[in-house]
Amino acid sequence: MRWMIKLLVAILFLLILSGCEGRFQDKHVSDSAIEMLTGVTYQVFPGDEVVPGAGANITVNHILSNDTKFVTLNSGSADLLRGDYVLK
Repeated sequence: MRWMIKLLVAILFLLILSGCEGRFQDKHVSDSAIEMLTGVTYQVFPGDEVVPGAGANITVNHILSNDTKFVTLNSGSADLLRGDYVLK
């Protein structure tokens, strides 16, 4: 009976852990280009670059306590370059 309780606790722990990935789109994917969507918030990691396109209006949120940055495309177009990805 005790092993069933331990198994249940372990399963619940894994479910909670998997649900805590956050409400923001994307995890850090190396060397890729993402066409940003209007109204979607993206986390920006060191080495990433936001390349604004025509009429881009972008909001940047920088949380100083843990040096985390987020960007949101409000209008226009933009690309988010991850890692060493280069637009050609």
